[in-house]
Amino acid sequence: MVHEKITKDLVGEKLSSVTFVLDYLQLDFDGNRFTMFVWPIILSENEKAVYGEDQYRNRLCSLIAKVVTRIDYVEDVFLNIVFDETNQIRWPINPDNPDIIAEIGIYKNIEEEWFFFQ
Repeated sequence: MVHEKITKDLVGEKLSSVTFVLDYLQLDFDGNRFTMFVWPIILSENEKAVYGEDQYRNRLCSLIAKVVTRIDYVEDVFLNIVFDETNQIRWPINPDNPDIIAEIGIYKNIEEEWFFFQ
C-alpha cells in the first residue's frame, strides 16, 4: 500500500526543503518529494495554520530540518506527516474536495517510484 511505502521512505528523514510554486507546494524529505495541489494544514505548537493565513508560510518553514517520526494515514481523508506531537503536516486527500482540478498530489521517492493521489 502507498502509505506503507511512504512510511518506510520518510520515517527518520528530515524535511529538507519547502518550495512554494504559484498554485502548489513541494515538500522534500532528503530526496523524497511530495508535490501537493491541495494545501496542507500545519499543526505546530498546538496551533493550526491554513493556507492564506498570515503565519502559514512561517509555520511550514519552521518545520525544515525536523525529522519525521511517523506517518498517519486515513484513506481518502488525510495523510499526516508527524515530526513530534506538536509539529505535524496534515494533508487533506479527500477525492471529493471541490478544489481539486486534476489530482490531489504526487509523491516521488528517491528510487524514482511515483505515486498519484487523485
